[in-house]
Amino acid sequence: MSKPGNSSEVIKVLEDNVGIIHKLSFMYANSSEEVKDLRQEIIYQIVKSYKNFKGDSKISTWVYQVALFTALSYIKARKKMGPVNLEMPDLANPEKEDDRWHEVLTAIKKLPPIEKSLIFLYLENKSYSEMAKIMGMTESNIGVRLNRIKKKLKERLN
Repeated sequence: MSKPGNSSEVIKVLEDNVGIIHKLSFMYANSSEEVKDLRQEIIYQIVKSYKNFKGDSKISTWVYQVALFTALSYIKARKKMGPVNLEMPDLANPEKEDDRWHEVLTAIKKLPPIEKSLIFLYLENKSYSEMAKIMGMTESNIGVRLNRIKKKLKERLN
């Protein structure tokens, strides 16, 4: 990357990581409107803080970090506002949606924020090393927590 803050670089980062942004927004929001708001906030935070990216990690790892911390802040702010609409966001193709996958997503959305973040990274095929860097935990802690989360989800889905 040439010059931090170069607008064409930021746009490229956003384009390359749009899937991360969309999935995280869906995972942490409770309604279609919240998905849009959270997505916009994540994009804003990435653009705003891109100049601070030092290149110590992969850009996608940094994007995950910014997006996760933005989502967690969003949840805290939402809790202060009181009760929220628990409607699931509209999915792209509801008629083609697999019912079992919908059950899994619903169960994941009910997890506490940190557990939700870890299972999201797991589903994105991130290594324990990448997850540890993003979440600020040790790799062994990641492994232990993921095993507990998987067990919890399995129990909820059976």
